[in-house]
Amino acid sequence: MLLCQHKKTGEIVAIKRTEIPLDRLEQANAILEEAHQIIKLPKHSNLIEYRRVFLHRYPTSNLCFVCTVMEFCSKGDFAEQIRRETSNFQKQMKQEKILRYLLQILNGVNFLHENNLIHRFVLFFCSFKH
Repeated sequence: MLLCQHKKTGEIVAIKRTEIPLDRLEQANAILEEAHQIIKLPKHSNLIEYRRVFLHRYPTSNLCFVCTVMEFCSKGDFAEQIRRETSNFQKQMKQEKILRYLLQILNGVNFLHENNLIHRFVLFFCSFKH
């Protein structure tokens, strides 16, 4: 993930670069198509906004990069938020907060599914302490 600033507008954005070997361009096309479908969707409060997507290749490389330009989240990702909230003496998160986060994730995933999309980058890592 790269943090970038638009030269003309000054806007800060995040760019996710997905490395693809040139002999696997069908994979690059699938990622491009998925990103274009997400860009077309209306904004949703529980999804990071995709702004644009493009291919990039260095002339001397046998790789290409699918570059997805998206909204920059200044407070970090979900994992960073959990680390911040639980860092003090192995403090545990309250059940209400966990449920609120889970509902936000599920609302975003549900929105994608309602629009016939299954996003390849949605991963869940859950652990429950008894």
